[in-house]
Amino acid sequence: MAARADGLKVREKGGQIVFMAQPRSLGEQGTAALEGTVYDSVGARPLVGATVFLMDAGKAVVTDMLGRYRMSDLPAGPHEVGFFHPFTDSLQLTAILRSVDLVAGKHNKMDLSVPRAAGCARRPGASTVVGFVEDVENGDPVPSVTVTGVWREAGDPDGTHPVDHVVSTDARGRYLFCGVPVDEPVSLEPDEGRPVKLLIQSSVIVSQDLVAERPGS
Repeated sequence: MAARADGLKVREKGGQIVFMAQPRSLGEQGTAALEGTVYDSVGARPLVGATVFLMDAGKAVVTDMLGRYRMSDLPAGPHEVGFFHPFTDSLQLTAILRSVDLVAGKHNKMDLSVPRAAGCARRPGASTVVGFVEDVENGDPVPSVTVTGVWREAGDPDGTHPVDHVVSTDARGRYLFCGVPVDEPVSLEPDEGRPVKLLIQSSVIVSQDLVAERPGS
């Protein structure tokens, strides 16, 4: 949804490319290949299913189960390579671009990652949970919905006093919780919706969509 760049447009759902800039002619510079891995914002794990594209080359691929990508038969020379993923979309980031100068006849390498500063400030032993609240009938994002996150805070060793953390979805139906504890039970519940139980096991960004009924539906 938020993935946008010059010469690139994506569908509102699913991150599928529907328009790319006109591919640049190979000319006499020759061809090259580009490969690498896409990581999450803290480099803790690869991003599976990220769409990686090369601006002005008409090329796009999706990362595999190890977060790896590879593009071949690319025009050598300077380019911008970028990617987007549900995590970047939830964080309201545009398609993330980096400059690369491809050398002809070579397997050029470039790893990509979500900026560390995106979303919430990094805290030891804490994670970020982002997602969209969707209408139960048609799956559309629902704005201005209250989402309550319940978890126990540090300093409550017996877990008898969980704390309610309340946020509202924005105009795009997106919610964001910062400082969610790792290795602790967490409950997320939108108004007029079913709670979702989580146990986050590492300090990475977690994407979790929720379902709710529209008021009056």
